[in-house]
Parts: sequence; structure tokens; C-alpha cells
Amino acid sequence: MGMNNMISIWVQEFFDIKIRAMKTSPKSIFDKRYKKLIEKLVDVRVSKNISQRELAKMASVSQCYIGRTETFERRLDLIEFIDLCRVLELSDQDILNLVKSIL
Repeated sequence: MGMNNMISIWVQEFFDIKIRAMKTSPKSIFDKRYKKLIEKLVDVRVSKNISQRELAKMASVSQCYIGRTETFERRLDLIEFIDLCRVLELSDQDILNLVKSIL
């Protein structure tokens, strides 16, 4: 069996495992609490009259990063969430209140 054939088999097995895992374990990006948290973050951005493009520039990320996050195509981890909250000038208490509101 040639090297290319072995790699092809390994890639296929990897994706088969990945697909099975996706079918059996729901992603947190689809959790209603995650959706609510991101919606609240969008509300904060909009209430401050900050566009996605402006927020992206302030956070040193791409507009696509913000857009995909806000449309639930990309998942924020905790550190990224805190970083965006800081850029939006939310206090520690504001951040805690945001999190508490989804529990």
C-alpha cells in the first residue's frame, strides 16, 4: 500500500469519526443559553451605536470574525467573550450580570 493511499484512508477515517462525534454530541453554539448570551452582546454593541466593523477594529479582529460570531457561525470561547466585553467597556459587574442573565 502506497503512502498516498495510507494517508487517504487515514483522512477518511478521521472524518468518519468526526462526523459520528458531531451527530452524538451537540455543540454549545446551538445551546439556547449561548445564543442568548451572544444576542445580549449584540444588544450592548447596538445600544452603544457601534457597528460590527467598528467593533472589529477596536478589538483588532476582522469584521468577518464579529459577523460570524453574531450569526452563530463561529463560537466564542471564554477569553474571547471577556475581550469583547472589555472592548465594549463593560465592567466586571456588567459581565457577571450578562452571564447571570442566561442562567
